[in-house]
Amino acid sequence: RDIRKAPSDLQEKLSKHKQLAGQEVVVLAKVLAAEVNYGYEDFQCCQVISFATCSHSRAQMVVEEVQSLRHLRELVATALSADVRPAFLQFRLSNDLEVVLETNAAMATQAEILH
Repeated sequence: RDIRKAPSDLQEKLSKHKQLAGQEVVVLAKVLAAEVNYGYEDFQCCQVISFATCSHSRAQMVVEEVQSLRHLRELVATALSADVRPAFLQFRLSNDLEVVLETNAAMATQAEILH
């Protein structure tokens, strides 16, 4: 795809040099429509800035800056394989957007969404 069609702030980030070895710009290309992520289906071409897990009360919130797609995958896999799963998964995106998913609902519909 032509990078010139991406939003200007994303173009700028894609053209900057890496600050760390293995660092990548992770982009949410498109949200696949499903009941679990209702309201987020119009989000596209947004940089994924951070990932967080949190309890129902948000008293225990763990936030990590996303370094690469592999790093994001590891963060999510670790959260989902924990003895006590977090209540929510939060993805902070560029343009002050965020996606917050209820963990158990997301897990229950994963196969359906990816089908």
